[in-house]
Amino acid sequence: MLEVAVELGYLKNEVYSGLEAQQKRARFFTWKLQASVRTTH
Repeated sequence: MLEVAVELGYLKNEVYSGLEAQQKRARFFTWKLQASVRTTH
């Protein structure tokens, strides 16, 4: 979705870069949380 917003001109590349970095971090921590829950159950 973010890529589409950039291509359509709704987001500047600088804003996109920041949001993409936050998205990657969120995915990583979600993965870590899921892995933690899987090993404790």
